[in-house]
Amino acid sequence: MIISKADILALHKKYARNDVVYTRFVDHCKIVAEISLWCAKNVDEDIDEELLEAAALLHDIGSYMLCNEEGSIDTQYYQLHGLFGASLLEAEGVDKRICDIVRSHQFSINTPKIIAFTEDHSPRTSKPVSVEAEIVQYADRFHSKQPIFNSDSFLMSFLEELPDRKKRYLDYKTKFGLPDLNPLIKKYNHPAR
Repeated sequence: MIISKADILALHKKYARNDVVYTRFVDHCKIVAEISLWCAKNVDEDIDEELLEAAALLHDIGSYMLCNEEGSIDTQYYQLHGLFGASLLEAEGVDKRICDIVRSHQFSINTPKIIAFTEDHSPRTSKPVSVEAEIVQYADRFHSKQPIFNSDSFLMSFLEELPDRKKRYLDYKTKFGLPDLNPLIKKYNHPAR
């Protein structure tokens, strides 16, 4: 059974350092969930929207372990937040499919620190395990917990020197479409770059 929205919010509340951090991270996850559900409408594949939404709402739960009281994140270990989140959710008894999506939501986790952290000391490329995982990985590109929205032009420029990530982004853009961020920018009152 997929975890309920009330239980998802309770998990965020349990791990957030304070209400400011909780609101910032939950808003980010809600935005990623809204973008994810929009993307799901653009594919012919069968998509479990309940699973997709739950995973999107939980995708950054591991970030709480890396932030201070103001919500600033320890960037030195930030690439671990997907692994931390998946482990935390597994310990909470959350559906394995959600844990797998949380684990793979980042574009890549292959720095030496991450390789040393993994059990078999091998690089991780965050290969999504399902179409739902691909959607969350893609949708997450469009918003940052700073909080700020990332436009397509910003992402294209940012990924210019990261050819593997840029190719994955372009493949996803072709597969899922380019979301219109304007309604979300107005709804959440976050700036765009």
